[in-house]
Amino acid sequence: MTTLHLICGLPGSGKSTFAKRLAQETGALVMSPDEWMSELGADIYEEEFRNKVERLQWMVAQDILKGGASVILENGFWSKQERDAYRSSAKSLGVGFAIHYLHADRDTLIARIRERNKTRAESDRVSPDDLDSWIAVFEPPTIEELSSDFAAAASAPKAAPEGLTIRPYHPSDYGRLQEIRESAFRPIFASFRTVIGEPLSATVFNNADERQKSYLSSILDGQKSEEMYVSERDGVVVGFIHLEVDNERRVGQIGLNAVDPMMAGRGIGTAMYRFAISKFRKQGMKAARVATAGDPSHEAARRAYANAGFDSPLPTMTLYQDLETDKDQKTSPAPSRQLASVGVL
Repeated sequence: MTTLHLICGLPGSGKSTFAKRLAQETGALVMSPDEWMSELGADIYEEEFRNKVERLQWMVAQDILKGGASVILENGFWSKQERDAYRSSAKSLGVGFAIHYLHADRDTLIARIRERNKTRAESDRVSPDDLDSWIAVFEPPTIEELSSDFAAAASAPKAAPEGLTIRPYHPSDYGRLQEIRESAFRPIFASFRTVIGEPLSATVFNNADERQKSYLSSILDGQKSEEMYVSERDGVVVGFIHLEVDNERRVGQIGLNAVDPMMAGRGIGTAMYRFAISKFRKQGMKAARVATAGDPSHEAARRAYANAGFDSPLPTMTLYQDLETDKDQKTSPAPSRQLASVGVL
């Protein structure tokens, strides 16, 4: 499907690298303001000139989209208002729309920028002060933006991606799986904290990343590693899935799994879940089960499970209460917070 792709992120987040990779995979045309300005001999931080270049690129991009080819805009898209405007334009053009948000912490951004500064003219270099001022005004995409139906429908492929293989886990994959886990679950933990709020989440989700890292390590370091499988594309590991079987009840369960966020929307999750179902059938299982949350950050996962054939949901709800806040309230404790989840049989 013809799609308008927006690459969103701060300098040093990896936008150019990701855009080129996405172009190779989709055949879309990349339009980079920095590259055009450099070719024209302009200062890439001259705002007025940049605005002119971006307007010109958008004029060209619209003609390309109307002609049936996809376009990747690498403008950074720091504000929600700007992203919403492009979403509306894509809808009016009758093309798909997807936001690709590249995130890195401040220390990583600074390290990358300093490395980039070594090869740039003094006028094109970025200082930490510049970065801090940009971070202050940058509006990261919300979970709702990234998981919107319009974006997902546009980018979700109808078949398994070409060149994808699923194989048993090997110890050499350990570091890569932890890397995928951390980047895939970062927005999920953030969503959970938003749902139940502070300070409750500080207790409930304290060190959530470290605990999950240890849990994955316990799987990979033990006998359970035999049921861990990795998805690989063009020699690069892009996802993993852990399978469990209950031989007494003949039920197979999909456990911890994740896809590299940079490869999201390409059908990798759906392909892994279909692989799991096939394995369960071969093992004589009579049913397959997977559990997922009902918050916005799990919308893409719920969609992938549905695409793989999971269609019998059993809604459940986890309730939380902040005992520290309520301990001195004798008669009117604060209402408990809830995090809905869905178990799919």
